[in-house]
Amino acid sequence: MVWGYGLNGGYLLGEAARPFPRIRVASPMAARSIFSVPLGRWKGEVFLGRLEGQRVLSEDIQDPSFRSRAIAQEGDPEKPYLSGFRAEAEFGDNIEFYLNWINLFGGVVNGVSRFNGYSLGDYLTAFTGLKDTLIENSYDMTQPHPGIPGVNAKSASNSDVGMRIRIPFLEDFLHARDVRIYISRGSKAVNNIPYGLLAHRPLYYIGKDINADWHDGLGVGKIWNRSYRYTAPSPQVPNDGVGILMNWQDWKIGVEYLDTVDARNQFNDRPVEQGHRSFTHWDYKSGFYYEGDALGSALGGEARYGTLYAQWDPALAWRFLAWFHAGDRPFRDVLDDWLLDHPGKTPVRDRFLGLQGVAEHRGANGMLLRLGASTERESAVLNEAGRSGFGFRWFVDLGWIWAKPR
Repeated sequence: MVWGYGLNGGYLLGEAARPFPRIRVASPMAARSIFSVPLGRWKGEVFLGRLEGQRVLSEDIQDPSFRSRAIAQEGDPEKPYLSGFRAEAEFGDNIEFYLNWINLFGGVVNGVSRFNGYSLGDYLTAFTGLKDTLIENSYDMTQPHPGIPGVNAKSASNSDVGMRIRIPFLEDFLHARDVRIYISRGSKAVNNIPYGLLAHRPLYYIGKDINADWHDGLGVGKIWNRSYRYTAPSPQVPNDGVGILMNWQDWKIGVEYLDTVDARNQFNDRPVEQGHRSFTHWDYKSGFYYEGDALGSALGGEARYGTLYAQWDPALAWRFLAWFHAGDRPFRDVLDDWLLDHPGKTPVRDRFLGLQGVAEHRGANGMLLRLGASTERESAVLNEAGRSGFGFRWFVDLGWIWAKPR
């Protein structure tokens, strides 16, 4: 299950981790309209799954020294549930759009279920991830507010939005079948839109946003990086990606840049190093990983890197795929804890190079054989100066798909 356009998997959900048990409901892609006004083709998707009992702290986690001690002292919810919501749209033949939202909730801590004492409202709040939105709008979740009852739910949420656009003139120039560029923005899922203000004076606050963009000279960079809006989600810790995928008869070539490093802090009174970490949470400490592998983008959080992708289909039964990536991870651990694990050492930025290849063969009766290997070279393992490292992994996957004859 891949949610997104990324060459290394979707920001939230990809194929880096093994499948986890889940129930999924999806609607077909169909034309939608309001009062006979066409809105394009839309589909929706919802799932509910459960992660592992003995949670594994990923090798790609950004602050292993701090987080391992926090887990030892406070525990980490085991067998947490994972829910997800996706809206996907097509506007004509050239524009695609999606909006994703996933939530960690529930689980067992020190033998006690997180659901103990939950009301129906608590369950729904946890399942939908509404808790993060309310807290970021300065609600005390244990106290009732007008139209919002007090709740005891706990959850952790991530979201992302993306758009992909077909570029016909590049297809002509490159003699390609299909060329598409895409952009995405993911973040800790907090939606600090002031709904109360918008409900009373929507045109006024839409005008304020437009006016602010106008005074900035309508610069794309300034519009994209505006940290607060009245009429749109304003992620305080955004992670951005951009890429292009080109398709010929037998070849596909892609180039992508993804930045999951939180360059600013959502708390104005704290330095960046003490802020949010991508794909983790203060309560669900092992974060959005399954058996140590990222649920979403394959290299996990707090990394910035470029990827070159190639796919070759020499025959109907064979396909070869390759990825090359290069990037770095800044030091994001708590220094005092890190020094306990690395006495006398100096933390530095870790630079890495990686290569992955996969061969697929489709045989008779739905058979699929996949062979793959990957290697990576790091300049500073665990951000330790002078500690370079080299890794190698391989896999073999054999399966069958039985389809009902039409």
